[in-house]
Amino acid sequence: MPGYGASDKYDGQDVSLGTQGMVFTELLQHWGLATPQVVAHDFGGAVALRALLREFEGTPADLVAARSRLTTEHLAAYVGA
Repeated sequence: MPGYGASDKYDGQDVSLGTQGMVFTELLQHWGLATPQVVAHDFGGAVALRALLREFEGTPADLVAARSRLTTEHLAAYVGA
């Protein structure tokens, strides 16, 4: 994810959930994945969940989020954000 881990970081770079979701969605679309199944970790779990629910009409069953702290409140916020 741009701005996380060992990737380059820039002053003023938007690393928000919405931006990360957009980048991830565009990557999946670039690869031509209409119904992706995703394994994600930590904040990436939230990013993947948001993309699957908002852009790909997926379900949480299409996502394995390792060590993510997702609750039903998070789920509602990510879908509505």
